[in-house]
Amino acid sequence: MLFSLAGIPFTAGFIGKYFVIVSGVGTSLWLLVVILVINSVIGLYYYLRIISSMYTKPEEAKVEKTALNPTYSIGGGLALSMLFLLLIWFGVYPTGLIELIKIMVGGLV
Repeated sequence: MLFSLAGIPFTAGFIGKYFVIVSGVGTSLWLLVVILVINSVIGLYYYLRIISSMYTKPEEAKVEKTALNPTYSIGGGLALSMLFLLLIWFGVYPTGLIELIKIMVGGLV
């Protein structure tokens, strides 16, 4: 999910950032495009720090017994799995979502 926020390809976040960059280049707003790219790189750095801290082992003195045996609910796992699949689906096949957005925005213009 953090990779989608960073705009990594094959995620829905990539499609969003792609269209923002294409619109910025099309209207010659180069400063905004550069700022978007720089912020994406900075965000990716912080997202990778979060992911690396999740997978590094903490020191034994700071670990509580409940942290060694976490419990997971089936409902939470199913919800997370469905959101992950939707995230990848909209990243690989974004046309349905884009058409829905065009229909919804078309009524506002």
